[in-house]
Amino acid sequence: MKKILFITALLLSVCFVKAQNVQMHYDFGRSLYDKDLGSRPLITTTVEMFKPDKWGSTYFFIDMDYKNDGIASAYWEISRELRFWEPPFSVHVEYNGGVLNVASLKNAYLFGGTYSYNSKDYSKGFTFTPMYKYIQKYNTPHNYQLTATWYLHFAKNGLCTFSGFADWWREKKCIRKPYFP
Repeated sequence: MKKILFITALLLSVCFVKAQNVQMHYDFGRSLYDKDLGSRPLITTTVEMFKPDKWGSTYFFIDMDYKNDGIASAYWEISRELRFWEPPFSVHVEYNGGVLNVASLKNAYLFGGTYSYNSKDYSKGFTFTPMYKYIQKYNTPHNYQLTATWYLHFAKNGLCTFSGFADWWREKKCIRKPYFP
């Protein structure tokens, strides 16, 4: 319990730094499903940041899952939109990776293009990004991913925000049959 309180205090202190979003999630799935989910972590924290600049924008997030004995897994994504011309199109580069207990997740490198729309007052917008996805040390490394993001600021002066994303990807599984000559 002390570890959770310490981590919560540490994450709350990050809230005072501009442009970060810190979240703590509790897994209620254990009480909703009949399956034995005892091995699944109860708490996940997410730290994310989006920062635009004159050449595009940078976005990252880090998810960490916690068990009683500490961090069970960590996963992160970092992406960069590059644009040396007027919107709405930009070049997208991205890295995804992480660690589950002792085993590492496969590193994934993505490259593609993004179409962005923002209203004149930036109260709403969306992006669509088709990407080539290379998964390092995977038996079928050449794949693809489509990502869409959206946001809508509403209430007085954007007091509330509805935002989200959707990813759709293919990772072709290679099933090898034994060969007997």
